[in-house]
Amino acid sequence: MKKIANQILYNLKKEKTSFISFGVIILITALILNCAAVLLCQVDRAYDTKFEKLSSAMLTAIVPEVQNSSELEKAIDEIEKVEKIESYTAIMTEATVKDFNGADFSMNTVFYNIDDKRTLNNYELVSESKNNVDDPIYIPLYVSNFGGFALNDEIVYAIDGKSHSFTVAGVIEEMQYGNYGSGLLCAYLPKEEFAELADSYSDKAVVEYSMSVKSDASLDEVKDDVSKAIENKGVMALSILDSESVKGTRTMVTDLLVLILTAFALIILAVSVFLSNFKVKNAIESEITNMSVLKALGYTSAQIVASITLPYAIVSLLFAILGIGLSYTLLPVLCSVLTVQSGFSFAVSFDLLSFVCVACILCGVVSFFTYISARKIKKIQPIDGLRGNTSSKHTKKNYFPLEETRGNTKFLLVLKQMIASTKQNIMLFLVSFVLTVLIAFSGTLFYNVVVEPDNFMSALSDEVADVIIYPKSDSMSELESKLGNDNRVQNSLKYMSAIVKIEEKTVTAFACEDFSKVRNDVCYMGENPKDADEIALGSAFEENFKIGDTVSVTVDGITKSFQVTGFVQSVNLQGELCELSIEGYNSLFNQNQTPYLYVYLENAENAEKITKEYKSDYSALVADTVNSYKLQTEAQDMYMGITVVLVVSICAVTILVVLFILYIVIKSLLVKRRQELGIYKAMGYTSSQLILQTTGSFMPVSMVAIVLSSFLAIYYMPAIYQFIFETLGAMKNNIEISFGFLMLFAVAQILVNIMISIILCMPIRKISAYVLIKE
Repeated sequence: MKKIANQILYNLKKEKTSFISFGVIILITALILNCAAVLLCQVDRAYDTKFEKLSSAMLTAIVPEVQNSSELEKAIDEIEKVEKIESYTAIMTEATVKDFNGADFSMNTVFYNIDDKRTLNNYELVSESKNNVDDPIYIPLYVSNFGGFALNDEIVYAIDGKSHSFTVAGVIEEMQYGNYGSGLLCAYLPKEEFAELADSYSDKAVVEYSMSVKSDASLDEVKDDVSKAIENKGVMALSILDSESVKGTRTMVTDLLVLILTAFALIILAVSVFLSNFKVKNAIESEITNMSVLKALGYTSAQIVASITLPYAIVSLLFAILGIGLSYTLLPVLCSVLTVQSGFSFAVSFDLLSFVCVACILCGVVSFFTYISARKIKKIQPIDGLRGNTSSKHTKKNYFPLEETRGNTKFLLVLKQMIASTKQNIMLFLVSFVLTVLIAFSGTLFYNVVVEPDNFMSALSDEVADVIIYPKSDSMSELESKLGNDNRVQNSLKYMSAIVKIEEKTVTAFACEDFSKVRNDVCYMGENPKDADEIALGSAFEENFKIGDTVSVTVDGITKSFQVTGFVQSVNLQGELCELSIEGYNSLFNQNQTPYLYVYLENAENAEKITKEYKSDYSALVADTVNSYKLQTEAQDMYMGITVVLVVSICAVTILVVLFILYIVIKSLLVKRRQELGIYKAMGYTSSQLILQTTGSFMPVSMVAIVLSSFLAIYYMPAIYQFIFETLGAMKNNIEISFGFLMLFAVAQILVNIMISIILCMPIRKISAYVLIKE
């Protein structure tokens, strides 16, 4: 044991800078991988803990108050797997929040009476104003963070063209409608303010049934039973949500972040394995004489293998622990970003399981591949090792002999060095190729979020116009005429939306007069509906229906049959939606509704001016207007900021990894060729010539790998992004692979590699032929 310990200490001291460089790569890997592991382990747990703490309902169903009855509540209560049921009166309507992060944001909102006593779907007060405020309202954390509303701020809800001003008296967390991913947001009002709002919108009064479900029940089956019970009573379900789908929408970005971080960490881990493999094989070749002496002195092959493998294991473990520790300084930042999207706050703590898994994975993988490379020592006989050969049968061929090969001597020397360093070049090729995948990913992301943001946003959002105008009754024709004569307006389309039921599933239906003219066509298979009997279903229905099938759509007891023409996507609604023509939409309602107008402008920058102008100058025709362009721009700016940070981080980590890899490679090369370089200096070669010659011996391989990986990114990058977006629920995306950007990032990567190589080759200047002779 003492022999092994002595050799381990010797190896660590001799190559301490190389081991430190290797350790930093492991540190980066551990930091990233532990962030992913902790988020994976703790976010779900935090969500479930808060879900149970607030006694959140497993199922919620909302029905119009005018259709509600004691028989309906009894029918739901008698469902076998329903454990407990509570009902509350609320106001459910589409409301536009003014100045939501600098724009107007329309959302389906459920207003509750905060004084109602409940045992299910409780809320937690995050913060509350210390002052008594006029017209108080309690808003979700999502609205507060994302909308920019603090305590005591004024918040204005516009409903049917009428504005209602409130003061933020508190911010709450709840696990039902606290995030817009479910299509609904909540707000709580004191008893008097709620009664006033209820009197103004009695036609929008609803009853919400909250249910807990027995632990052995299938949530989907109970959901179907509840839907059938409501339908059998002739009641229209405005919304039926289960806790699992709500959780999926609220933790969607967390899952995506975990996926990206894990992939990133595994790529760097692969680089670490390549590097340790190279170092071990290089050590065997350079230290073959010393190892043979050790064998001759009585050291066994197992002891020598252990003395080579264990330093890597020790360094991996120590730096993995350090990286895991540093990850806890980054995790709070990630949590704050995720809180804005998810609508519930959580804090991470030290995770023992993640610590053990990450440390064991990194140490285990490095040790295994190091051992695989080091066991070659077992085949070396002492006599062969003393002669400098790893195998008695192995002799190196002299490629490009200078005395026989015609050509420039400097160029031939570069070629000889390239051929003589085959293993090194293979390692550099693989590492450069893999790292270029990260650069290509970040470059493509940068192009589609910062340069062409519509490409990215169109995959995440539904149809978005520049301006939305809500006409007053019987003013549609005149308003359309004025828009048609406005040279600032490119086009306007009638648009409508409502809650409908398709085969026991409650979904959001969108209707447009002509889907072929929309800016963001979300149909990814088949065609959009054109006729009154046609429908395009959301991606959630793709497993159960195919194009050409007939489906039944129900609204307020009216059921119509439609033929499926295609499938559409929606990240926000998790694929639970459908598209109808205006005629098909109207056939489901007892009376035709007034559509709103999606207005597309020649210059979107005019959205703010046109929004104010039409609302003030045409008040007799316009009930309300929304500057949706500004809201979209705010969302784009947020994604741009995140993307810039992500791209810079990826590039910085890549450069750092390249720096350490080239440091180890070049240091090994200089040690190996020190006498040779001294002889070249004695022959008259300058330091600059030898630096460029050494750099040129391995940079071509790296450059070929970078360019090849960038070219191939045209084919593999769409597959990577398609997988990511399908994970989010976007079956179709408009991500564009810019060859110019790929090449730009590739050139930048090559230049950085060349600069790093030249800098690391500078010690050649200190090599002196005189000193070598004296030594």
